Amino acid sequence: GEKTTIELSDTNRKKRGLGPAAAEIREIRERWAQMSNEALARHGHAARVDHRTLAAQREEALQRGDTEKAAELDREPTKHLGVAATALERKGQSTDLGEFNRRIAEAAVAGRLQREGQKLDQSILEDRK
Repeated sequence: GEKTTIELSDTNRKKRGLGPAAAEIREIRERWAQMSNEALARHGHAARVDHRTLAAQREEALQRGDTEKAAELDREPTKHLGVAATALERKGQSTDLGEFNRRIAEAAVAGRLQREGQKLDQSILEDRK
């Protein structure tokens, strides 16, 4: 069948009076995050989804002075597994992408534990004063 408008080249989109596909994808991601967060809140979950890049989230955290959150976001992003790798991982079979994502997650946990340890050390030193 015919392509959807989001699949068209930006040249063909422009001919139809549409903006760049990248802008539409950003809008879709933003709306998806809003809908997901509404559903999470409705069901009492504290977790939230952010459609922006880690770099954009980190920059915002730095701007509001939240260095702890900025440090947490200073990591490599995970990679999308896709249908095949997800199916293999669900069956207990390790994949290269799955291993990559696990290493990223482990590094994030290690970083968080290190930051918590540093805060604890600092608080102990301050208590001794």
